[in-house]
Amino acid sequence: MFKFSGIPIQSLFLLSLALLLVCFTTSAQVRVPFEPRSPKSDPSKKNYRINGDFLIIGNTNLTLEDYDDFKMNDNQMVYTSAFQGGSGNHINSSGAELRFPEVSGIDHQCTEVLFAGLYWTGRSGESRMVNITDQGATRTLDKQQITFQGPRLGQKVNLLTEENNIRFPEGLDPANDVGIFVGYQDVTDFVKFNKEGFYAGIDIALVQGTDYFFGGWSLIVVYENPILPLKDITVFDGFAYVRGDFPEEFVIPIDGIQTREEGDVRVKVGIMAGEGDVAASGDFFSIERGVGTNDFVPLSHPLNSSDNFFNSSISVGNTGRIPSFRNNTGMDLATFYIDNPNNELIANNQTSLRFQYGTVWDTFVIYNLTIAIDIDEPKIEGFHQLISVNGDTAVPNSFQPADELTFHVDIRNLGLEQLRSNRIELKLPRGVELISAEGTNFQQPVTTTVTQTLEPSGVRTLSWELGNLDPSADVFEVLARLSYTIRITDNCELISTLCGATVSLDGLLTGVRSSTGQSYGEVPLVIEKEESAVCLRTDGTAGSIDLRLDVFDFFQSNCLNLQDRSIEICNLSDMSEVSMELLLNYFPQGTRFFDQNPLESNAQEIGGSSGNPFPAVAGITFYASFNENEIGCFVPFNFTENTLSVSILIDQACVSTDGLRAFEPEIKGFKPTTLIYLNDVLVDLASIQRLAPGDYVLKVVDGNCLVEKEFTVRSFEGFDITLMQEKSIFENFCPGGRKGVIFLEVTGAAEFELLELRGFPTRGAPFVRSIRNPTAGEYEFGFLGAGRYQWRLTTIDNCILEGEAFIIDSDALFIPADFEFIGNPDSQFSGFLIGEAIQHQILQPPLFTEVFWDFGDGTTSTLDNPIHRYQDKGVYTVTLSLVDGNGCTQEVVKTIEISSGSLRMPEAFTPNGTGRNRYFFPVFIELETLVFRVYNRWGELMYFTTDPQAEGWDGRSQGKDSPAGTYLYKLDYKIIGEQPKSIQGSFLLLK
Repeated sequence: MFKFSGIPIQSLFLLSLALLLVCFTTSAQVRVPFEPRSPKSDPSKKNYRINGDFLIIGNTNLTLEDYDDFKMNDNQMVYTSAFQGGSGNHINSSGAELRFPEVSGIDHQCTEVLFAGLYWTGRSGESRMVNITDQGATRTLDKQQITFQGPRLGQKVNLLTEENNIRFPEGLDPANDVGIFVGYQDVTDFVKFNKEGFYAGIDIALVQGTDYFFGGWSLIVVYENPILPLKDITVFDGFAYVRGDFPEEFVIPIDGIQTREEGDVRVKVGIMAGEGDVAASGDFFSIERGVGTNDFVPLSHPLNSSDNFFNSSISVGNTGRIPSFRNNTGMDLATFYIDNPNNELIANNQTSLRFQYGTVWDTFVIYNLTIAIDIDEPKIEGFHQLISVNGDTAVPNSFQPADELTFHVDIRNLGLEQLRSNRIELKLPRGVELISAEGTNFQQPVTTTVTQTLEPSGVRTLSWELGNLDPSADVFEVLARLSYTIRITDNCELISTLCGATVSLDGLLTGVRSSTGQSYGEVPLVIEKEESAVCLRTDGTAGSIDLRLDVFDFFQSNCLNLQDRSIEICNLSDMSEVSMELLLNYFPQGTRFFDQNPLESNAQEIGGSSGNPFPAVAGITFYASFNENEIGCFVPFNFTENTLSVSILIDQACVSTDGLRAFEPEIKGFKPTTLIYLNDVLVDLASIQRLAPGDYVLKVVDGNCLVEKEFTVRSFEGFDITLMQEKSIFENFCPGGRKGVIFLEVTGAAEFELLELRGFPTRGAPFVRSIRNPTAGEYEFGFLGAGRYQWRLTTIDNCILEGEAFIIDSDALFIPADFEFIGNPDSQFSGFLIGEAIQHQILQPPLFTEVFWDFGDGTTSTLDNPIHRYQDKGVYTVTLSLVDGNGCTQEVVKTIEISSGSLRMPEAFTPNGTGRNRYFFPVFIELETLVFRVYNRWGELMYFTTDPQAEGWDGRSQGKDSPAGTYLYKLDYKIIGEQPKSIQGSFLLLK
């Protein structure tokens, strides 16, 4: 409480109420809003749902020089330094013991600190930095700093917090909360290391005197232990300032909680406050009855009263303090359960709380409010364990076909209420067979049977109605047990899908809460629990028991139809690839194949759906992997070939003296044991040399190799095809001409399928002319050039008649035509320009009677060697056509490119004044503009001009001859009618 300087509180009580109303103002404000305090290691964490609790310790670092249980701090305040660790060079110190409460059956070696937050508070100088004189020495302390000492030897840290963590006002006036400051620092790791014992808060920036000074420190610790009940704990902190002389109220809402569904609701509160006075009544801390009632009920704990809640008391359980005062002159620390008979204040299923605080006479700051709600949560555990394999308790890493495995599921009730109608379901996957199953509820005399059902997927479900489970005084007591034994299958069809596989056993528990009659949900079985000589945790890792199967050796020895890992295939070399249909005669469905060890990184899958054909090659090792999703189980194999092939030759003659055709089968791989069947009749080769027309099936059998051929012996038909010499033309007078003609005559009553004429000309590509289903008559094939021509007539029975003839070119002298372009002989350019006279000259002229030129620009000429001028630049196609005395025409085609101008650069010059090549300059025609520069090797400009008529560089610079060597040029220019261009290069100056 803030008081007028020099006036004791006893005198203030004697003042009239009117005077007090005149002299005091009232305020109640939250300077820093109350928010959940997260640990530094996890800023997102807002609360702790744990088997555990919280505790608060702390002490005052200022006390009365003339101590009294009921004096307030308007008397002379002095430093406390009674704690041994705070003596010596320290100005003030105090200690408090961190000791976890004793609970029946608990072992605190299993207790783990989850969070620890250190607070320090006080009222001292106006500024952050406080000058302190003590025993003749002056020191400066920082309000934002504290030294914190742990129980382990040498464990001491200097902590400096930020300005906004939590509040450090400047000044001692009411507008600055009368100078009360609060600091905070996360010390979780420090407390985890130091564990239980005495902690000390040292050298808080406090001053001695009579100006209502106070100060001290406090620590909140959230911890868990598996033996403790489940709680939901939230640590709030902020800065709620209250000062007044008549009732002032303020509400702190707490949201996001959940009280138990039924039964007694228990809520534990922890609170930290500063500057509450022992002799100033009228301050209170209340809780709302229910939700939204605005009916607030005052709270208290054993060391205070409901009308003087903040009274400088420290009520945090049975922990030691040095010094240990009843009156802590401004430090209020408390933990207590809210009295809630018949859930009058806090109901079942309540999700929020509201606290109200205020004062009539006092001044104080609340800076921590911690809420712990007992959670009524049923907790059942089924501990699933593999007990033995084939009667041996040593468990291998993998399991083989026919192994028998025994399991236990130990069931415990870890909660505080009876769980009814409990049921366990366990899934047994494909690949395992149930041998036996038995369930025992140790709390009930009658044991029900374990049943099993088979699902369409092949999974079996074990079910056991195990009855009720009462809570036990020993939470680790096994209340029921399901024992079962399974066998790993040795069925080859199943094993083929299990090679390298892992099968999983998992299950769950269901049942009903006795308190609500509602289901507690589906609880998965636990497969791992942390056990040691000290601690046995009640929580565990839920999941399935995974069994790695080692079935490959068994599968290879007992289930594969492979002799010496070799597969004999009939006529392997004749195959382009091996079909999966053939391979699956030796391997189970779903087998995958690889070109090398499938565990190698560059192994390539072949066959099946891989998109890569299976090579039909003997003597190469391939690999078969038997599990579609696992390549760790595989066997190498190869192919051997059984060569057996049959080819059939049948006489295709169109006539016969005996009505039979010669028949000659050729059998490769024939052995004395080879059997031959003709139309399913066993025969020998000598008996089937000539066959009558008809349809036949020839079968050749050698062991596992069968070759079957269907063939037809055709009947005989009389027909003919002849060349009509008198109508055909066999000579072309124009070389390369196409005036040859072949006439053919077809006779006979046969039914024809095709008449073909195949041409092999001396010029051009071979070709075929066909007539489908011809009939008897004459057929003309014209427009033929010189070359060889063959004809073939085929009946529908594939009886064939063939013949050929030749067409030749005339022996007249033939000279191929050609021509060239001749331009200005004095021109320095290799190309042709617009308007230049260009002669079109015939070369090696043949004997021709007519000539025709097409210049490609829309003009023509009939002169032998005309001169032509082009008026526009471009590329033109020139065509020369000649006709000779035989009327044969030749045609020659060439292209000519016409430019509007031209430019070239010399490669060297000799500026010695002796004649030509004295200057270096571009040589051009039809140039419109230029910018010409010459540089030496160091980039120095030697010559520059923009005049197209200039003579060029004379090899001199600054009046001196330049040395011989390499020089550089750059030229920007534009030829008339064209786009601007730039070139650059090098040249030689020669002497």
